[in-house]
Amino acid sequence: MACSVVSLTTTPNRCRQLSIVVDSILGQSVRPDRIVLNVPDRYRGRAPYPSFEVDDGVEINRFAGGDLGPIAKILPTLDLVADPETVIITLDDDVAYPPCLLRSLFEAAREHPDMAFGSKGFVYDELGNIRPVRGNHRCCDVLQGYGAVLYRRGHLQADVLRAQLKEQPDRFRFSDDVILSNHLAGQGVARCTVELDEPLGHQPWADEDPHALKYEGGGTHKRYAEIREWLEAHGQWFIG
Repeated sequence: MACSVVSLTTTPNRCRQLSIVVDSILGQSVRPDRIVLNVPDRYRGRAPYPSFEVDDGVEINRFAGGDLGPIAKILPTLDLVADPETVIITLDDDVAYPPCLLRSLFEAAREHPDMAFGSKGFVYDELGNIRPVRGNHRCCDVLQGYGAVLYRRGHLQADVLRAQLKEQPDRFRFSDDVILSNHLAGQGVARCTVELDEPLGHQPWADEDPHALKYEGGGTHKRYAEIREWLEAHGQWFIG
């Protein structure tokens, strides 16, 4: 397997809880080569980040240019990695991941290096409704970020992503799952799920976070529908 990088971001409300996800990364049966935490100067252009500590094995990448929203879990990392074969695994900051996660993703990537993988996904049905996809090597339209997603560096074009973000309404960056999977589809990269031996450890405190994405823009599904409609109208919808 090529060099592997675990990449994530966080918010001021959550940065002091990062030990939960970091401990789960360090407890993997197969360890990554690097762990990168991307943090903007200010959260949503306003709130500064309080002081917080991370494990010695975590690289804090403080990037300029404004808050990117949850897509910061990967976009700044693309500037740190040059080899197109490097494996990048994105995680959310409110999930304790089971020890089998990285091993399961790495095994799938070795078998299908031209594909992206995650433990959770969904498809759009003929009416545009979202239907979950679960199971081993099942193809989907969108890989869901909270389930962890594995990419090759060569799957993603940083300049294209940044240009697309500048064109789109700012609120769309809260729908990073759709943005990234649609970008993969535009690059001809198939998306599939893997089945884990153990469940994800969702943190109940995350549901009480007023800045949780499910509360933004009328809710997750409403944002997904709006961004699909906008992308279709602008000839930038590549899924399906």
